[in-house]
Amino acid sequence: AAMMASSTCHPEPAHASYIDPTKDPPPITKRVYLDVEWGTNKDGTTTAIETGRLVIGLYGTVMPKTVDNFATLCASNAYAGTTFY
Repeated sequence: AAMMASSTCHPEPAHASYIDPTKDPPPITKRVYLDVEWGTNKDGTTTAIETGRLVIGLYGTVMPKTVDNFATLCASNAYAGTTFY
C-alpha cells in the first residue's frame, strides 16, 4: 500500500480541546452526572470511604455527536464500576 506523505495530512484542530479562558465559553447544552466513590482506608486498601457527585456541563454546540454519545452513556449507567484518575 502506498504511504500518504505527512505534509498532505492536516487535520482540523479540535474545537473542544481548548477553550480560551479569556473569552466567553460556548453554552452548556446538557448536564450529566457521575456518582463517585474515593478514598483509602488506614490499612491501605482502596475501599471507598467518601462519595460524591460530579456534575459535568457539556458543550453541545461545539461537539454535538460527542455530547449525545456521552450523555447516553451516563444515562445508561455504563460507567458504573469504572476506575479513573
